[in-house]
Amino acid sequence: MMSKHPEGQHQMRVGELAANIGVSVQTLRLWEKQGLISPERTLGGQRVFSRDQVDRASWIASLRRKQGWNPAAIKSALAGAGASGQALDGEATLPASHSYGARIRAARKARGLTLDETARRAGISRSALSSLELGHDSVTPQLLSVIADALGFGISAFVPPSTTHDRLTRADERTTTTMAGGVRWEELAKPGHGLEPALLIVPSGGSSGGSYTRPDELWIFILRGELVIVVGDESRTLCVGDSIILEPHVVWNWRNDTSHEAQVIYVERCVPLREGPF
Repeated sequence: MMSKHPEGQHQMRVGELAANIGVSVQTLRLWEKQGLISPERTLGGQRVFSRDQVDRASWIASLRRKQGWNPAAIKSALAGAGASGQALDGEATLPASHSYGARIRAARKARGLTLDETARRAGISRSALSSLELGHDSVTPQLLSVIADALGFGISAFVPPSTTHDRLTRADERTTTTMAGGVRWEELAKPGHGLEPALLIVPSGGSSGGSYTRPDELWIFILRGELVIVVGDESRTLCVGDSIILEPHVVWNWRNDTSHEAQVIYVERCVPLREGPF
């Protein structure tokens, strides 16, 4: 629970924050020494955290728990974000998003890979990858997938994380990302689980941007509208109530050929990475 200091600003004590984000008090103190977080001090010398610092610490916990990022990678990602670690534009959109590019860059550095090596693994040009990291270009689901595969991370590594880690996700708590072509991705669960459910909202004419594969099974369910799904050389139109399971490493793509928006439940199986020692 957040308390208030005399000026009315919400603050959280170190023990409360540790319990809220699932780390130890000692871990928070270590993050402070590493320059990842900057708590204030009460007159009695106790650490207290503003709402911005609570959000920042929660983001750090998410990156290290699920993605296995080290302090250097997290510092690099934070360098491209605001004080709380959230996207600079306040809406976590991919087009021209510096925070998104910073996360891609941080993930690459966490793997110890150069631009050239990562681009080669992803099958894209070095200049294209550099442009994405700098936030100059928007990214498609297909492109994000191949970069994630090249780095050995799940796609959720590049989505602005939630600031809480509850089983329950309220509708107004969903993390939302807008991709190229207006395709919207809404996380339906907090990070750190073996399933990654999302709501995929595809406008008329929207698409995956090309064919791609995922390392684990996918389940797709059409809530509204229609979506054309192409698996290999086979094309199928899925309507409301239809669903499909895609096996690991299947090559596929999708598009909305109608004049109406499509809403799709997209569930990917993903085994979270082990939490790092720091």
